[in-house]
Amino acid sequence: MDRAVLNRPSDVAGRLRRHVYRAVADAMTCDRPVACLLSGGMDSAGVAAMAARVARHRARRADMPVAVVMGFAGRPMDETMRARQLASHLQMPLKIIPAPHDPEDLLTRLRAGLKAFGGPFGNPAMILTHCLSQSVADIAPVCLTGDGGDEVFGGYRRYQMAQRAEKWLRVPAFMRRYASYVANGSVRTLPVQPGQHLAGIAKFLAASTGDRGDVLRAWNNRCVITRTSPAHGELAGMPSFDAIADLARAMMQFDLDVNLPGNQLAMSDRMGMAFGVEYRPPLLDRAVRKAAAAIPAKDHLAGSGKAVWRQVVSPFVPAGYLDVAKAGFNPRSGNGCTILRYCCGGMKKRRKTGCLKTCRFMRPPGKNYGSAPLAMILTPR
Repeated sequence: MDRAVLNRPSDVAGRLRRHVYRAVADAMTCDRPVACLLSGGMDSAGVAAMAARVARHRARRADMPVAVVMGFAGRPMDETMRARQLASHLQMPLKIIPAPHDPEDLLTRLRAGLKAFGGPFGNPAMILTHCLSQSVADIAPVCLTGDGGDEVFGGYRRYQMAQRAEKWLRVPAFMRRYASYVANGSVRTLPVQPGQHLAGIAKFLAASTGDRGDVLRAWNNRCVITRTSPAHGELAGMPSFDAIADLARAMMQFDLDVNLPGNQLAMSDRMGMAFGVEYRPPLLDRAVRKAAAAIPAKDHLAGSGKAVWRQVVSPFVPAGYLDVAKAGFNPRSGNGCTILRYCCGGMKKRRKTGCLKTCRFMRPPGKNYGSAPLAMILTPR
């Protein structure tokens, strides 16, 4: 049955499926035990499904990876039940790693994570990745991940926004500016709930008042490279994303070239190195990326996104498994504010005990970071 699915006629999903299978098989080629990160997402499910099939095709029980999931007891983001469902379906052993939740533990992990990273880093998921890597090191020194799936297969909502923006940019500029002015004014005057629904529309309209370059910068505003001049980009060795005709494809390529290696890959790589774990992302295999890039962006983004990748994964997972949205991978605070309140919120005993001596908080003058995500840059001394 598995081989029949993998070798079905050479359609788009079938070709991509074979490339992913080979990439997972290559990533599992080593003389040490292999683990596989598992969550409620489509990317980790696809990698885990292929890994299980590779192990069976090799006919060696020792090749079956151990699935690893982080559990958030009693929290909406907990995905251990879905991980159990998939691991049972794939007949993979499952290890559940409890997520840190105590403020003291979060702060300890934060300090250790920053020390392991070696510099300022503002993604609060670093805390969980540090904890996860420590536990994975006791299971296997090599671990497969689903990193890159959103960027390669079009999983982020902003890619679909880019498609809509290309159509909206055909409207005269003065009309787009006026629509943005009205929408942003309404957000400030409406009650909270309707205002939240309108805020996304207002952001979209504000981002598309100029040209396509403004759209790219607005939807990637967390990255400083988008705010530099083209000359700076060329000096940094960055390609010109304006040369890519399809705006959604340009955003996907930007994330692959800039955001992914500078954020998720850097984080997992350094947290893994701290405990001797090598994370291997098969979805970033050259052949997989090349096959995915040959598929038009509109095909990837059909429906709710990842349409082609969904076709690849769906034959191997339980019915309805892919219909449930992934909960996400963030600390209990979600945006890091719990840690900041714990560190800076009038808890004088923390100053007395000196538990913050290994970190200093840097805030540019004139900036108010009361509710921003992990607002202060934490730098290890």
